[in-house]
Amino acid sequence: MEIMDGDHLSKAYEQVLQVDLSQVRNYAQKKEGWTEGYAKEVEQGYREFLSMYMVQPDGKFVATRDVDTFWHMHILHTEKYAEDCNKLFGGFFHHTPGLPDEKQDMSPYIDGFKRQVANSEAHFGGVKGVRNRFAGLSAKLSIMGVSDIQAICFGRCDGSPPKITRAERSYAPMAN
Repeated sequence: MEIMDGDHLSKAYEQVLQVDLSQVRNYAQKKEGWTEGYAKEVEQGYREFLSMYMVQPDGKFVATRDVDTFWHMHILHTEKYAEDCNKLFGGFFHHTPGLPDEKQDMSPYIDGFKRQVANSEAHFGGVKGVRNRFAGLSAKLSIMGVSDIQAICFGRCDGSPPKITRAERSYAPMAN
């Protein structure tokens, strides 16, 4: 499993820390019924996920279910999300929701999740936003079944790699 360069990732993470996600965290905490501590943990996992994509935009990382839920909550704050994407990626960080097709080959998603776990453990001390039964993921990945990995990753999304589009022109508001 390829481990990312720690210096580049640290610099990206420092940039992500400059983004205020408190409003998103509070919204997610209320909407999902998370404790304050767990909401902060998921927020940190989301920041790590964003950092990885800043360093490797084509990394095909797969977030945990709760980190993905936090991402959805960020997207719901549309102006803030667009502004934050511009700061971090120089354009919009797209997300394609949906569940994997039952007949679909799950190996790319499982590989993306393993990549996420390996880099999270190497650089951030472990995966955040995972309920207790999935703690210590890298040791368990070799014995985990597809249904376990699906339970962690695919609550809402198909794991399709997000894409970043950079604005080639600025858009003027439409006149009434």
